[in-house]
Amino acid sequence: MTLFRAAGQPVPGEAFHAAPAREIIPAMIRLFVDRLTVIDFSYLHPQRGLLGESWLCDIELSGEPDAQGMILDFGEGLQIVHVGPPASTCLVDAAEITPQTLARAIATALLPELPGNVAAIEVTLREEPHGGACYQYSHGLRQHDGNCQRIAHGHRSRIEIWRDGVRDAALERAWAERWRDVYIGTRANLIGTPSLGGVAYCRFGYRGTQGAFALELPADRCRLIDTDSTVENLARHVAERLAIEQPGARYRVRAFEGVDKGAVAET
Repeated sequence: MTLFRAAGQPVPGEAFHAAPAREIIPAMIRLFVDRLTVIDFSYLHPQRGLLGESWLCDIELSGEPDAQGMILDFGEGLQIVHVGPPASTCLVDAAEITPQTLARAIATALLPELPGNVAAIEVTLREEPHGGACYQYSHGLRQHDGNCQRIAHGHRSRIEIWRDGVRDAALERAWAERWRDVYIGTRANLIGTPSLGGVAYCRFGYRGTQGAFALELPADRCRLIDTDSTVENLARHVAERLAIEQPGARYRVRAFEGVDKGAVAET
């Protein structure tokens, strides 16, 4: 073994052996961000109809670091813009909307917008990991100044209910089933109830700051409430209905709007 001093000279009495030169192969670098955002949206399912969904979005970028030593500075902002109306829907070239097909569509749209040092992008969409009761619903917020005014956007949402201070899983499952795959509409936005081919429909319509919106769905897929369908009002609605339908107890409801956000209502 050859020992070296700080100056690189061999220790006296030891032989000096020059190490063979080796080619340094640059390591492949990927930048990843887990839970970059949550995509809340509604889409048309071939069997279940209009379906609200919330998917966590993980992203991974491959490429060479820039002059800052970064593949991409997320502080500069990376935006996905959905414009409407009239372009208030996005067509995905796939037989069915799944986490995989939508992730591919997002990656394809984003790559041309990224700096040239980014060679590839991988997007992963996934459901929130949890074991509790949840439901999928669509809605529109007429008075919202932003994109929530769009008449058919949605969420996959958990619900937690306490009865007299004790968590009640049966009530949670019951409400999740009641609001499974539904459109929660504000009664004031209902502009008609036509019947087509013997099937009753609910026709909703309103004008927001982005323009005019309209939606028509089978009535059995709709749930009407007397307020705007904000998560605050939905939590209050559940708590008040529980107090009416099963009186004599105190209720606490935590209703979620997508992932990690929501409202609490108590009777």
